[in-house]
Amino acid sequence: MPNGSARRLAAGTLPAAAVLYAWATLEVGARPVVFIGIAAAALVPALPARATTRVTVAAIVLAGIALVLVRTASASALEIIDRGISDVYALAPPFVAATHSELAVLVALLATAFAVGVAVSAGDRPFVAAIIAAAGVGIPTTINPSRNTIAMGALALVAVLWPVAVGAMPDRAGFAPGAAIVAAVTVVSVVLAGAGARPSVAALDWRSWDLVGDSNAGRAVRLVWSSNYAGVDFPPGKTTLLRVSAPRRGLYWRATTLDSFVGDRWIEALHHPAEASAGRLLPRDDLLPAAAARPRNWVKQEIEVRAVIDYHVIAAAQPVAIDTRSASSPRFLSGGVMLKSGGSGALKRYTVWSYAPTPTPDELVRSPATYPRALLEYLDVGGPATPPFGTPGRATAVEALFGDARYPTLLPYRTTWRDARRLTAGARSPFEAT
Repeated sequence: MPNGSARRLAAGTLPAAAVLYAWATLEVGARPVVFIGIAAAALVPALPARATTRVTVAAIVLAGIALVLVRTASASALEIIDRGISDVYALAPPFVAATHSELAVLVALLATAFAVGVAVSAGDRPFVAAIIAAAGVGIPTTINPSRNTIAMGALALVAVLWPVAVGAMPDRAGFAPGAAIVAAVTVVSVVLAGAGARPSVAALDWRSWDLVGDSNAGRAVRLVWSSNYAGVDFPPGKTTLLRVSAPRRGLYWRATTLDSFVGDRWIEALHHPAEASAGRLLPRDDLLPAAAARPRNWVKQEIEVRAVIDYHVIAAAQPVAIDTRSASSPRFLSGGVMLKSGGSGALKRYTVWSYAPTPTPDELVRSPATYPRALLEYLDVGGPATPPFGTPGRATAVEALFGDARYPTLLPYRTTWRDARRLTAGARSPFEAT
């Protein structure tokens, strides 16, 4: 294969695509058009013949994409970097781009940088391209280790071997044998990896690194917001996480909600409210009654964060107002969830007021099964939305979901559903059923 733009494009296209795919899988519902557009732009620097020209074109392409991406976020470049890095440490990927727009922009920028680096070096500097491709696929794979690690390892291997193989091809006739060798090496590696034991502890514990200024000295607890059914291991020593001054009554303390079912687990998938906040008041929540707006119904809490490393603002549900004591105001998301503006180490002391009614069991039983429009999104459990409680034919519709081949992740819950249906037969409301 002759030297030139054709060789560089042939050497760079596959590893650049692998890099972009690896970063895209960190998002839930990533828009393919965004990453396809980035891929097309990232390969442009491979066209010029001179290396200095390719570097110049690469800088222009990277700056142009960065400018477009930053304009899509309601934050400055420094805020995107600060909030994005904080979210990487606090979240358990995959994350929802609409909720964490700064992290989504940061992911796209990093993907672009790696893809452009591959395009510039592939063809003329195959080993440099291989190193960049390895890092470009390896970093997002390390951030989200819950994926199929063997499949991602195979993707990384192909991305590393391909530019080297193309660089060694004397002409176009060597393309097919080179591709066959890369495929054979990858298949053998996958078979050997599948037959071996998988480590129970990550070899690279990147979450212990301190890039955002949060000290991990002494005892501290970092919260990970993704449902996990592997159990909880508690350390032998006690740690004071929060100091709270509030009425001595049972309150539901909450940082966020996992309200979207993806695959086989619940994840955080919140959105920015349509209404802006007013002073210390949180944006109005359509799911709260009119009584939530009356201060006499609020419960005051004065909170000092001692050993929690997290970017959420913790409060009793349902928060309706907050006083940050001259610190930066938090960002507000749906459901009364609040995010610290200065990273997970910010906002050590604050006062919050919550609407926390205390209905009696009889009052709950008499509560009708009415579902406002804002609540319907929570009836989605990975397939079509289930009918609300009390809907005629609801049992038949739900039973049909378990038998639908399109939703295999629901099948393990069929026995639980049938037991619940038997135990709650005749219930007039969800509260009576529970």
